[in-house]
Amino acid sequence: MESVRTMIRGTDPIGYYGVIAAFLQVDYEPRLHEIKTPAVYLGGAQDQVGGPPDILIRLSGKLPGAKYVPVAEASHIANLQNPAGFNAALGAFLRGYAG
Repeated sequence: MESVRTMIRGTDPIGYYGVIAAFLQVDYEPRLHEIKTPAVYLGGAQDQVGGPPDILIRLSGKLPGAKYVPVAEASHIANLQNPAGFNAALGAFLRGYAG
């Protein structure tokens, strides 16, 4: 986690705000129904900023066949905050679609 903290703290604020501005201008929700590939929304159950559960639940409802799987004991960087929980959820999803 310390290396991630260092990387985030070293991020140029102008670049970071530019990414936020770009995300705020993209309206992708009306086209989610066009995605035909199986999908899962994995997010930290305690994420309150980057991908809160209520938003991921709402988005998964707009994508046919998608579901939201919360990763316990994690917030925004779920794959690092709870690697075992994240990997178990992702593995279950992938095994469900393995040919």
